[in-house]
Amino acid sequence: MKKLLKNIKRKNSLFLLVIIISAFFFLPSPASAFFGKVKEDKNPKLANYFLKWEISEEEAKELARWDLLVLDMEVQENSRDNLKKIREHNPDIIILAYISSSEMRYDIAGMKNAKMRKKLLAKINGNWWLTNNQGWRLSAWPNTYMLNMVSEDPAKGASWNAILPNFVYREILSTGLWDGVFYDNIWHDITWLNEGNIDIDRDGAAETKEEINEKWIAGVKKILSLTRDFAGNDFIIMGNGSSYGGYQPYLNGIMFENFPTPWESGGVWSDIMQSYARIKELNFKPNIHIINSNSQKRDNYLKMRSALASALLTDAYFSFDYDISNHSQTWWYDEYGVGLGAAKGEAVRIDGPSADYPQGLWSRGFQNGAVYLNSYFEEARVGLPYQMEKINGEQDKVVNDGGLVSYLILGPTDGIILRDILKIYGVGLLNGKSYKVFDSHGRIAYDDYSFKSDSYLAGERIKENSQGEVSKAQAEASTVDFKNDGAIERVAGAAFGQKSLINIFNNKANKLVGIFSAYPAKFVCGVKTAVGDVDGDGEAEIVTVPAYGGAHLKIFTPYGGLKKEFFFRDKSFRGKYDLVLADTNGDKVKEILVASY
Repeated sequence: MKKLLKNIKRKNSLFLLVIIISAFFFLPSPASAFFGKVKEDKNPKLANYFLKWEISEEEAKELARWDLLVLDMEVQENSRDNLKKIREHNPDIIILAYISSSEMRYDIAGMKNAKMRKKLLAKINGNWWLTNNQGWRLSAWPNTYMLNMVSEDPAKGASWNAILPNFVYREILSTGLWDGVFYDNIWHDITWLNEGNIDIDRDGAAETKEEINEKWIAGVKKILSLTRDFAGNDFIIMGNGSSYGGYQPYLNGIMFENFPTPWESGGVWSDIMQSYARIKELNFKPNIHIINSNSQKRDNYLKMRSALASALLTDAYFSFDYDISNHSQTWWYDEYGVGLGAAKGEAVRIDGPSADYPQGLWSRGFQNGAVYLNSYFEEARVGLPYQMEKINGEQDKVVNDGGLVSYLILGPTDGIILRDILKIYGVGLLNGKSYKVFDSHGRIAYDDYSFKSDSYLAGERIKENSQGEVSKAQAEASTVDFKNDGAIERVAGAAFGQKSLINIFNNKANKLVGIFSAYPAKFVCGVKTAVGDVDGDGEAEIVTVPAYGGAHLKIFTPYGGLKKEFFFRDKSFRGKYDLVLADTNGDKVKEILVASY
C-alpha cells in the first residue's frame, strides 16, 4: 500500500511539473503584437506626444481617438487602469513608453509620481554622469543631469548603455502594457553642449570634438542594439533627436520634433524631407515615423495644415501640440476626421522634378481625395485634375468652407486636404438631410453628405442610380444570414415607448431566435437598427442609434456583444436620427451614415 501511494505521489509530481512547464511555454508572451496595427489604408495617421506623468479617465478616453501615443513611462505606475482603458476604447492603438536615453532628473526625491525614475536612478553608478574637465556634471535641460554614454563600472561589469536597455525591457516592455519604447535625445553630435568642454573618458581633460562624438555614437548604438536584442521583432523602437544613419537599422523610425525641425538640416523643409526619405530605407520594418509640429496658439491652422500635409506626403504619423517644453494637449482639428483612405501612389511635385524634395507645389492622391502643399514662401495657384470638394469645417472656415473647387490659391507654406465628391448610388436617404459618414471606429470619413431632389418632398426617402435618376426608396431592411446556413435573420429595433430591446427573428418562420438590450431599460424613445459588415471582419454587425435622444451609436455582434460605441454629436444634443449603411469607397466594408434632425 505504501509503495502504491509513493507511486501515485510521484506521478502527481510529474503531472504538476508538466503543467508548470506547459504554462511556461504556452502562456501569452508579454510582448504586444503591433504588426497589423499600422494601417496603411488609414490617412491621416494621427499621433499624440503626451508626456504627463498621470492621465485621467477623461484624458484616456480622449487619447483613444489617436492612432499612436507616446506616453511617459510613469503612466504605467500612476495611471495603469486608465492606460488599459485607452486600449479598451481603441484596441488598434499603438502605445509607446517615453524615456530619455541620456539624462535623468535630479529633483525627484520627494516626488510620489516618479516611481519609475527613482527605480532607474537607483541603478546609476555615481561615475556615470557626464562631466566637464573639472568634474562638474553637465545639463542640457532644466532639472536634469546628462548621463555619459560610454562610462563603465569595471568592477561590476556594468554601464549606462547596458543598464538602460535592460531596464526598458524588464521594467517596461515586459509588463504587456506597451507596444514599444520611445527613446528621447538620441543625438549623434553632443559637442554643442557646454561649448564642447566634455570629459568623455573621465581622465580630467576635455577630448577633441571628433573623439567625443565617436565615443558618444558608439554608446548610443549599444543602447539601441541591446534594446533590439531584447525586444526582437515584437516591439517598436523609436527615437528622437537625430536622423544619423548609423542608428536607423535598430529603429522602426524617428520623430521629427518641432517640424520643420530646427536641429535637423537647419530646419530647411526640403532637406528634412530628404532625411525622411533616406532613413526610411535604413529603418527596421515596419516603418513608423512621426512629424510633430508645435504652436503656442491652438488656432495656428496654417502651421498645422503645412505640417499635416508634409506628413501625408510621406506616410508619417502626425502630431500637433504646444511646444517642445509642453507636450500634453488633446487638440483636435477638422482635418483629423477626414477619411482619405489608402494612398494611390507616391507624392509628386506638380511644377517640376520631384527628386530630393525641392521647394515647389506638391500633391498626393488618396482613395477618397488628395492633399496639396505649397512649400514656397509665396502664394501660388494650383490647377486641379478635376473638381473636388473642400472640407466643411468648424474651425478655419475661410479655408475649409465646403465649397467645390477646380483650382486652388495656396498661401506661402500652406497645405490643404480636398475630398473627392462623394456619390452614393442605390441607397435610400432622406431628401435634403445631411449625413455624417463614419467608419467602425467612429472616425468621420465624410461629415456632411446629402443629396436633394425638388421632385420629392423634403425628408422623403429617395435614392439615385449611377445615371443620375432619382426614385422613391424604402428604408433598408435589417436582414442578413448571420450563421451562413441559408436561413435569413431579421433584426428589429424598438418603437417609441418600448424598452430598447433588439429582437432577431428567423425571417421565414417569423420566429424569435435572439434578443438583447441596446440601451438602459429606462430608455424608451425607440431604437433604429442597420445590419452589415462595418469593420471588415467578414461578419455582419448590428448597428443601433436611438430613434430619438442622445447621439449614442453602438455596434454589436449578432449575439449582442458590444464591439464599439461612440457619440457622433455632443453628448448634450437631443434629436431624431436616420441610420443607413453603405459601402461609400468600394472597399467592400460598409460605412455608417447617420442624419440628425
